[in-house]
Amino acid sequence: MSIETTPDIYCPNIDEFGNYIDILSGYQYPVLCPCTYRKYNNKQSMSIHNKSAGHIKWLCLMNNNRKNHLLENIQLRQTVEDQKKIIAQLSTKMDTQKNQINTLITTFLAQQQQQPPQQQINDNNNIVDDLIIID
Repeated sequence: MSIETTPDIYCPNIDEFGNYIDILSGYQYPVLCPCTYRKYNNKQSMSIHNKSAGHIKWLCLMNNNRKNHLLENIQLRQTVEDQKKIIAQLSTKMDTQKNQINTLITTFLAQQQQQPPQQQINDNNNIVDDLIIID
């Protein structure tokens, strides 16, 4: 029985001019190429794929849209920050509500213990009577 791991995602490197280029070193295979979302199990198969017309076209698109990628990256970072703030607010609200529930339970139990036993029985009978009337 073998354990299957999630493949690394291939990411082209950037040369000294800021262009995306293919460099295959530094990956543990299998590798998933984002241009086709296919998995390549070794360096040789990935190298053959990188020479394909589809991969070359994808790399050209990446180079032509560099500014868009930067803008998208900035927007996604802002989205993540906004979501972190929302999660923190909801977490605080949930903690407050948990505390309120615990306070209500404690108050209810304290009131139940303060009532005389006969009063508790009568209260329970009244609840049963009320339920019968509803039916």
